[in-house]
Amino acid sequence: MYGCMERLQDFILFAKRTFLVKTPECEAMLYENGKDSLIVVVNMSTKKIKTSLPGVKGTFFEFRGPRTFNKFDFELEPQEVIVATSRKMDEGMKSRAEVAAEIDKLEEARKNRGNILFNRHKEIEVTASRPTGSCYKMFDGVTDVYAFQQVGGKDKFFEMAFPKFVPKFKTIRVYGYNIQGMTVKIRKRGDWITLKPDKIEEGEYMQVMSFNEELSTVKMRLEFPKSKLELYEIELLK
Repeated sequence: MYGCMERLQDFILFAKRTFLVKTPECEAMLYENGKDSLIVVVNMSTKKIKTSLPGVKGTFFEFRGPRTFNKFDFELEPQEVIVATSRKMDEGMKSRAEVAAEIDKLEEARKNRGNILFNRHKEIEVTASRPTGSCYKMFDGVTDVYAFQQVGGKDKFFEMAFPKFVPKFKTIRVYGYNIQGMTVKIRKRGDWITLKPDKIEEGEYMQVMSFNEELSTVKMRLEFPKSKLELYEIELLK
């Protein structure tokens, strides 16, 4: 988005604007900035429509797309947007199709990280050392946006109860800032048991605890010793 705005900013900020089409279903506008022109055509409906742009001449190049236009009778797909310029202005930029494919790939990876807790925030009861509100961000597959934050206070913890399912796991992976030295406890027969991992992997924004045996619990508590804490994602993996 920022790259697009940078390339087209002279049109957006300074160009003369003329409505070519303005209906409940479709709008089209011509932007003129000296010798250069930009057309934007928007199908605002959920069905295919046809439209024409009166008075537009010459050749236009689809911005971040493969098409060239020298006739201005369009059949637009539902909610399609066409942006085209009178000279090529997208050199070196990925096409919209390439960006969409990258987003689809990242979205697929977000949904398939193997986290037993993924997207189950409605089934998890959270208690923490400060009010949390909704905890959906903690289990949404995004590992670099904070879901819980606390500055100061001696006891920092994030506790999860599982009243509707019992997770079985061999690995705990936590993403956050200042999580080094984290302690993990699980509830067994009314007592808190501190887990002793067989392997610990630490990064600047991640900590992984691995166990040689499968564990299960109805409640888990994560405790953190450092003064400023940010948590981004908690994962339990088989």
